[in-house]
Amino acid sequence: MEQSVGEMVAPPVLVDDAIGEILLRLPPGDPACLFRASLVCKDWRRLLSDRAFLRRYRAFHRKPPMLGFFNNEYHDGGTVPAFVPVPVAADPAAETLDCRHGCVLFRSWTPLLRLTVWDPITGDHQSFFSALGMHFDVAAAVLCASDGCDHLHCSGGPFLVVMAGVVWDRGHDMAGMALCSIYSSETATWSPPTSTHLRCVDNSTVPSITPSLLAGHALYFIVQCGPEIQSSSTTWPGVFC
Repeated sequence: MEQSVGEMVAPPVLVDDAIGEILLRLPPGDPACLFRASLVCKDWRRLLSDRAFLRRYRAFHRKPPMLGFFNNEYHDGGTVPAFVPVPVAADPAAETLDCRHGCVLFRSWTPLLRLTVWDPITGDHQSFFSALGMHFDVAAAVLCASDGCDHLHCSGGPFLVVMAGVVWDRGHDMAGMALCSIYSSETATWSPPTSTHLRCVDNSTVPSITPSLLAGHALYFIVQCGPEIQSSSTTWPGVFC
């Protein structure tokens, strides 16, 4: 049958694979593009919400776009963890300790040292008390606890919090010691603390500890005694991720 003059020809239908390849290239820095695409039709919305597509999307664009940054701001004797541009979902008196693998770690005094792990994507948060007392200068790190995770889509998964501390009170019976303990969200418990002796500590120095450094599969903390770093290789058994 011949086509009549002036008859409209329907455009060719795109196969799902072609649509997926097109949507895969929407810029991650503009989430509104994905939202608008999901409103085109049910098929597109179903494709964009499919877990397999989301994994491909994250892998294609590598690391997710930066949503903001954290900055500890000091006001009236307290610390406020400022996150730009998303509002901070934390205690106004909290301080940011670490941010890694899709989670942010805060600490606040209630008067005990309380830690909060917050997922800025889902808004979920979990709070628990520190394993170390008030005589410690502490540093802590939050890590994804999922085996084999590529850390591109581990939001909402299990996590570990590694806390290390040094005794700042020279009159304390544990002066000169550094301790470390690991919290698991799966068991909601702290591991028994491990300890090491700081050879750089004497009666004239007050040790302090810096934020953590993740290198490969090991987590490191630097202990500083006085104005200069006396030990940069202090490690604790079991502090691995």
